[in-house]
Amino acid sequence: MTTGWRTIDVQMAFSDDPLIWTPTWTSILPDVKSIKIIRGWQPGNRFSDTGSLVLGVDDSNGNYNPANSFGSHFGALTSYRQVRVTATDSGNNSRTMFRGHVKPRGYASATQLPGSATATMSSADIMQMLARYTIPALAAPDAGAPVGTVFANLLAAAGFTTDWYNFLHWSLGSMTYTDIAGSVYGDNLLSHLQTLSSSDGGVLYVDQNGVLQLEQRLNAFFDSTRASPQYTFADNGTGGAILFERDSLAQDYAYDVLTEALYTGASGNPQDVTAAGVGGITGITNVDQRTLYCRDDPEVHARAELALALYGSEYYGPIALRYEACESTTAFDAMLNLDLRERVEVFYTPPNVSTLGRDLFAERMEIDIPIEQSPNTATVTLGLTPAGAWDQLLAGGAFLALDNATTGKLNTGRLAP
Repeated sequence: MTTGWRTIDVQMAFSDDPLIWTPTWTSILPDVKSIKIIRGWQPGNRFSDTGSLVLGVDDSNGNYNPANSFGSHFGALTSYRQVRVTATDSGNNSRTMFRGHVKPRGYASATQLPGSATATMSSADIMQMLARYTIPALAAPDAGAPVGTVFANLLAAAGFTTDWYNFLHWSLGSMTYTDIAGSVYGDNLLSHLQTLSSSDGGVLYVDQNGVLQLEQRLNAFFDSTRASPQYTFADNGTGGAILFERDSLAQDYAYDVLTEALYTGASGNPQDVTAAGVGGITGITNVDQRTLYCRDDPEVHARAELALALYGSEYYGPIALRYEACESTTAFDAMLNLDLRERVEVFYTPPNVSTLGRDLFAERMEIDIPIEQSPNTATVTLGLTPAGAWDQLLAGGAFLALDNATTGKLNTGRLAP
């Protein structure tokens, strides 16, 4: 089956354990009628959402009804079966668009006309699996340990097998986070991992291959995909840019503005950092409250400063755009190769104003492929956040700068506590 002029496939692992990284994949593409993929951050959310895949499947024969004992997949339609969507780009390279597991009660089949039925199959990425795990209460000897060691300790405490590590990756380099606090485990694994990434000033998300990425702050700043635009979009499609639909451009005067960061570390002393003047400009109060694993208060304060430096300014510009992936080779490759948190350039022309350009990060992706109704289309919607604050941070200026590559601590005192 093709969407436009590129091969696409939908596969399931009907007979393997959900934790197997290299299962036996079986194509179900001939039965697939529609594909909907959503990954990334919701506006205002400080943590990435669980990615989702919804498939519309022809179920005229009842093969996707778990209760149908005569169906060809009977007994195999259980929760957490692995599923993935793949396609080939213009260089004939196979790309994974989504990989995850069928949700509990993720199968639903409904009769339409006699002899006709459509099944809905709902799946989620690896975050739903992590959220299922709780960690036994135990003393965690993590004080002064590298972030990667803490990450490994969390997974070991949850009982992860070796093969699971293929689903997980931490981009940490050689940094040792010497201010990590010893803690007592005993609650949700995903919450612990989110707290760990926040403590380091890093990010936690699932990439297009279905792998959980924990990036420490240095990698989050210096990765090459964030230093320069990976793709260029324009509402007139000139200069080889990808044409986006002009009426799809969403803008906001105060997107995700943070007015106060109230963070608490192991000392129990809240570190309160405010963005002076922001509340008066926007008329909003948006407080980000977090508990971190940091042991000393200056380190906690630095995390709060980082949050304010990134999210404490008003922004007017694109926060979402939509384009048709089958309009050009570049557009199709962008759908397959552009991953979350990578940088793009957007040129747009407001009414009676000359063309404006912005550098932004793609932090949310929605992909619709209506195979049955329109097999030659694939619509992509990108959620965007401004890249300007990151550039100012790296350049120093009036913002925070990284001290050095050894500890990656933030210079303090640049923002009023």
